[in-house]
Amino acid sequence: MSRQEAFWEGQGGDAYLERNRVAWSERVPFFADLLPKFQPIDLLEVGCNAGWNLLAIRSLKAVPFGRLCGCDVNDKAIAEAHSSNLAVQKCAAIDVLAHYGTREFDLVFTAGLLIHVAPEDLYRVMSGIKQVSRRWVLAVEYEAPWETEIVYRGEKGLLWKRDFGRIYEAMDLKLVEKWEAVGFDRCTAWLLSKEQP
Repeated sequence: MSRQEAFWEGQGGDAYLERNRVAWSERVPFFADLLPKFQPIDLLEVGCNAGWNLLAIRSLKAVPFGRLCGCDVNDKAIAEAHSSNLAVQKCAAIDVLAHYGTREFDLVFTAGLLIHVAPEDLYRVMSGIKQVSRRWVLAVEYEAPWETEIVYRGEKGLLWKRDFGRIYEAMDLKLVEKWEAVGFDRCTAWLLSKEQP
């Protein structure tokens, strides 16, 4: 287990859950604008915390979802997601490909997850997300033109801003759209697509 995984699985993740509660209804417009355009049936959020984004998505009536799933490393967050009847499992982001099947979901997304992945683990995490996706990958993250470490609550080695869209493009994904992610904290959204076989 990496230092980052241990932090988010343990007390750091517990504190984050209590400190950063999300009014998920504020994120409904973001997903209501995005998802009907592409009509993904099966969705997975990697690093879903207590499932606030999944709750926002589930509230949409115009999109006929099949499976709406999430994974996270923090037990308290998973328990809270289960209390909302969300299909959330325990899985570290770096193990997503081993946990789920190749091309299992139409859309795989992260929101404030990739920023917490250490540089030495980033390619494996993003590659796993790409492989689990059947069609689209969405990243909602802090952006910087180059990798920039940010001290997180007095600690180093826990947060990096990057150009995640460019990194995914270097992995042979095609950028569909990039925009300001309204409803998220100063984040950029990148939607990318895979070439169909």
